[in-house]
Amino acid sequence: MSSRIHHTELSRRDHLGITLGWVSLALLVVGLIGYLGNNTLVLWVKIALGLGVAAGVGYLAIRGKAAKAVLFNPSTGAGINTTALTLIVLAILVMVNYIAGRHKHQIDLTRQHLYTLSPQTKEVVKNLKDEVQITAIYQLAGRRGFEGQRARDLLQQYKDVSPKIKFEMLDPVADPAKAMAKGVQTMDVIWVESGGRKETVYTVGEQEVSSAILKVTRPEKKKVYFLFGHGERDIESYERDGLSDAKSLLEKLNYETSKLILQTVKEVPADCSVLVVAGPKNGLPANEQKMLAKYLENGGKMFLMLDPKTPVPTELVSPWGVEVGNNIVIDPRLGGGQALVEKFEFHQITKDLQIALFPLARSVSPAATLPDGVTVLSLAKTPSMAWGETKLDGPYQQDADDMTGPISLAVVAQKEQMTDSPNQTDDKKKSTRLVVVGNSAFATNAAFQAVNLSDAVFFMNSVNWLAEEEALVNIPPKEPERNTITLMDSTSRWIFLTTVLIVPFGVLLSGVFIWWRRR
Repeated sequence: MSSRIHHTELSRRDHLGITLGWVSLALLVVGLIGYLGNNTLVLWVKIALGLGVAAGVGYLAIRGKAAKAVLFNPSTGAGINTTALTLIVLAILVMVNYIAGRHKHQIDLTRQHLYTLSPQTKEVVKNLKDEVQITAIYQLAGRRGFEGQRARDLLQQYKDVSPKIKFEMLDPVADPAKAMAKGVQTMDVIWVESGGRKETVYTVGEQEVSSAILKVTRPEKKKVYFLFGHGERDIESYERDGLSDAKSLLEKLNYETSKLILQTVKEVPADCSVLVVAGPKNGLPANEQKMLAKYLENGGKMFLMLDPKTPVPTELVSPWGVEVGNNIVIDPRLGGGQALVEKFEFHQITKDLQIALFPLARSVSPAATLPDGVTVLSLAKTPSMAWGETKLDGPYQQDADDMTGPISLAVVAQKEQMTDSPNQTDDKKKSTRLVVVGNSAFATNAAFQAVNLSDAVFFMNSVNWLAEEEALVNIPPKEPERNTITLMDSTSRWIFLTTVLIVPFGVLLSGVFIWWRRR
């Protein structure tokens, strides 16, 4: 009787010890996986590991003698070797994960490099002089956690480029006290702060975050004027032929924009960093051309877009070695006066451009003889099959007197100018910069909204080069590609039969057959 009672008491004790042993093993495995996944000992990982160790101590206290007997039993040698090998593999995994966490490297295999910062952003971030604090306010758990993870992944890329970038994730749901202390009133935003300046970003995107960094680190804004009063395209117009998208893009890159009416001023304003002349339909009066010519001679920066069938302001192009043709460029692949450029000449403006469309363009090329000290380069040329049609009203058919391809559609002119300012030394120079394009439609809202075209990038790169802000070249938005496949009904049925019926039942029948043979 007593023997049976003693056996029952030992069984309960052994059962408790075995339970603690399994609980210890489970908690230690969960803690190890949590550490590998987070690269750090977060709170719940510490709790799991601590409870696992405590449960293990309890197991040894209850089942220590039995464990010792099993451990030193010769029949358990193979099991010990297996366990030791498992522990060695786990130790190697922990070490590899630790090294990978300290030396991060990733390969972005997406076609549009969705998970890699653009070279333009890297250049801006590397050259930061002041620290930039970025706070992403997102829920990190639950259904809304996906956007927060996107923000974390994006901002980590910025931090990896420069130690000047500091960022933290703030989850108002998980830590409401901290959110209240920081004055958080809304979620799903990113705060970018530096030097007492602050910008709020409402979209998780490289273009938006980089623009905010530029705004807080470069408080001075350069001003871009758009000439108005001669039938130019309007920066306030949201129509397809307006320039409101161009204005919005400039402001994202920390530029100020304004209209300039020459009849109301005596000279181009001193704060003009770039003057844009976007497709004037009417000729510029001689006095205004002289005013603009003086602006260029004194180191001005001008972006001149001239459509076919419009007057050419000769005083703004001829002295700078630019020749504007009286023609319409015809690309036989498209017809209707469309000019498609797929290859660009090497220049800071055209770097990384892919394809651009210039509807109703005229030729713009370097003059045969250039003025002293002026450098003129072609930026974009058509294929050799295109021609410059001199019959502006049609029909469009290549004749002997037409210009043959390849035809230059845009040029850049530059000259170092000596300044006569008494506040500067005699050897101080200013650079006159001029970009001339035989088309203005490429800068319109319609062109900016077109898919797979580089028109917007070409426009922004030109303005940035003129403003001597090459580091601010435009960062085009990256949209994930939607790759779809359309299956025929027969193919869909075959996939269903293979994956749902044939393969599973094949595995099941194989198992039954092997069982029957070994029975």
